[in-house]
Amino acid sequence: MIRIALPPQTRDDPEGPRYGDLAVGREGNAEGRLAQLVKLDAGEASLQVFGGTQGLSSRTVVRFLGHPPRVAFSPNILGRVFAGDGRVIDGGPSLGHEPQVEIAGPSANPARRALASRMIRTDVPMIDIFNLKARRFRSSRRRASRTTPFSRASACRRTRTSWCSAGSA
Repeated sequence: MIRIALPPQTRDDPEGPRYGDLAVGREGNAEGRLAQLVKLDAGEASLQVFGGTQGLSSRTVVRFLGHPPRVAFSPNILGRVFAGDGRVIDGGPSLGHEPQVEIAGPSANPARRALASRMIRTDVPMIDIFNLKARRFRSSRRRASRTTPFSRASACRRTRTSWCSAGSA
């Protein structure tokens, strides 16, 4: 992460840098490093540098690209090899002419997602075992939440288990 001062003319510019936009930081004649704007305050911006910050100094010049991360999206990407930033590294033809889509979308909140009502079989043993365990855990929690204090107390008297204390009856 690096923090940079924004020029005065870009602070109030509606076309200026926005949250999620990409930028390229360049130090002298060195190759530019891709970064993404992660925080925008009055007069300064914080950037996440994808190639690491080693070797960057206060003389680093940052140029905003004006768009969030994008990737080519067409049938021509099938079988191709890409670097982590989306560049083609297999020596094949460029995909610059292909339509591009933004890859920055809304994040998913796992606590609010809808769970599947039935187990989906994947034929991958570890995934299927964990799915089965999660399903059993959810169903046992559902049964436990329906237990009333009266039924818990009567169950303690019937089974005479050691976990039935005076506080739980």
